[in-house]
Amino acid sequence: MDLLIRVYNDPEVQIQLRRTLDPLRQEGIEEFQTRRGRAVIERVSKNDLHAADEAEIQDLTKDEEIDLGIEKVAWRRSLAWHFSDNRSSFDAKIEDEQFWKQIEAGEAFSDGDRLRVHLRTTARRKPDGTLSVVRRIPTVIKVEHVRNRQSKLFNGEQQ
Repeated sequence: MDLLIRVYNDPEVQIQLRRTLDPLRQEGIEEFQTRRGRAVIERVSKNDLHAADEAEIQDLTKDEEIDLGIEKVAWRRSLAWHFSDNRSSFDAKIEDEQFWKQIEAGEAFSDGDRLRVHLRTTARRKPDGTLSVVRRIPTVIKVEHVRNRQSKLFNGEQQ
């Protein structure tokens, strides 16, 4: 999704997309086509224009269950944690009340710990036309702590 947003936020891409759709706003033009010889490669209709206009207004939300590596912990509920999904790094706020109770009870986290979560990603159009991404975690499904983090210095035992 990040690549899509970078491409979409490119001003030149936005200009070209709007130019492609603009003729359909004129009376009497219902469709235009891209052809190779007589074969239609792509077509855009007035219905596509209306769908594009609606899509610019609506948020795009994706819900998924995913494993995330913790890169940085935020100890305040109002702040986002930093995660990695093994492809990219991003911030997300954790909203799960039970999870926060575990933290308040003293559960500790370290580099390498992983969470299985329900991740909700929302792409939203800002007034200036660019897209922003907001990630939230309504539910933490499972916590997996790294085992054998560090040897005890004096007797060689594992913690």
